[in-house]
Amino acid sequence: VEKANKSRLQHGKLSNNFKYGNGRLSKYESIVYEDLIAIGFYYNYAINTKLARDAFPEKHYAKSYKPDFTHTIDKLCIEIDGSNHRRTKELDKKKEECLQFLGFTVIRFTHEQIDKGEFKKWLNSYLKEH
Repeated sequence: VEKANKSRLQHGKLSNNFKYGNGRLSKYESIVYEDLIAIGFYYNYAINTKLARDAFPEKHYAKSYKPDFTHTIDKLCIEIDGSNHRRTKELDKKKEECLQFLGFTVIRFTHEQIDKGEFKKWLNSYLKEH
C-alpha cells in the first residue's frame, strides 16, 4: 500500500519508481529512463494478467507483471537484464510468455548492450517508425 501511495503522475504519465522495495532506479534503468518516459513509456507499470491466468491456470502466473518499461498503446515492454539475469531466466521466460499472450512484445537489453549503444540504435529506429 505504501508503494502504491507513492505512485504519482509525473509529466502526465503514471510513474512508479519503486522496484524491489529499494525505491531507486538501477544505473542502467536510469540511463534509458528519460528517453523512454519522454516517448510515452511507463516505468514499472503493473500489467494485470487475469486473462492469461484464466486461460492457463496451470501456469500459475502472478496477478500482475511489472516490466521495467511499458508502452501501453504500442503494447511494448522493455526489460533491462542485469548480471542476476542468469538466476532469473526461468521466471523471465514465464513472465515474457504471459505478456506475449496478452499481446505485448518484449524487448530485452543487457547492460553490455546498453554500454555498446545498442539501446540508442533501437530507440532511433523506434522513433523513425513512430
